[in-house]
Amino acid sequence: VQTKRGVHDLAQQACRMVLDEEPNNAEAFFALGQIMHETDNFDAALELLEKAVAADPENAEVRNFYGV
Repeated sequence: VQTKRGVHDLAQQACRMVLDEEPNNAEAFFALGQIMHETDNFDAALELLEKAVAADPENAEVRNFYGV
């Protein structure tokens, strides 16, 4: 469990670094939303996935995971 948590922490950090440089990066929002979902942080996941859809409304993968 600790190893998986460490991987999630590193992935979150990478996504946030991307978002610092590119505040509307749909892929970073999507990846971060998936991480939040996997770690049972569903409210944060929903918020991030909404941002991913808003940033790239034509992205089928994002829309599918979000449930649109």
